[in-house]
Amino acid sequence: MNHLESIFTEMGGEFLCPFSVFEEKVKKIKAFVFDWDGVFNNGEKSPESPSQYAEGDSMGTNLMRFSKWLTLGKILPITGIITGANNSVAKALADREHFNFLYMGYKHKIEAIEDLAKNHGLELDEIAFFFDDVLDISAAQACGLRIMIRRNSSPLFLDYMRKRKHFDYYTATEGGQLAVREVCELIMGVNGNFEETLDKRVEFKGEYTDYISNRNSTVTQFFTP
Repeated sequence: MNHLESIFTEMGGEFLCPFSVFEEKVKKIKAFVFDWDGVFNNGEKSPESPSQYAEGDSMGTNLMRFSKWLTLGKILPITGIITGANNSVAKALADREHFNFLYMGYKHKIEAIEDLAKNHGLELDEIAFFFDDVLDISAAQACGLRIMIRRNSSPLFLDYMRKRKHFDYYTATEGGQLAVREVCELIMGVNGNFEETLDKRVEFKGEYTDYISNRNSTVTQFFTP
């Protein structure tokens, strides 16, 4: 077993496809797309308190984007959020991290996936999708890399998804417990530059400041159905 594969399976992650296939899928990726509820959080919310995110997950997305920027020859990967709800916290994160887009209020998320692919000249197999539930399946079916966030309360749903091969990796950690950070580190590991990425972030000069300048020039676009 590959050393990287063993690290993540030993902590409880599950690769549904052979690890070599997973690696090839990651290499093709030019866009990272996140569902919101159940991915950056455990899905709890109320009218007075929209669902939140953790700084560890936010840092993970930044490091993963930098890692991919390095592997893509200093081209910024497309990054954004698709959510069925209207969430002010998701908007705040997208703004702060200079994501390319936020699709809010999309109940049939494949429509947003197809729109962003058209807008950015992407093939569907160049998109990685991070998701957790039934509303996300149509989008997951279409994308080249499917990351399903763990929820231990849904064993029959997990069995359904396994049988239909609707995911490539199932996280060891649940939404709200830094599952996004887990997968960001996995993808950086597959990129082959995890330590390089961290070293350059720590130095905070040279290529990292070039990346930040590139990232921060991105103006987030907002879409509603």
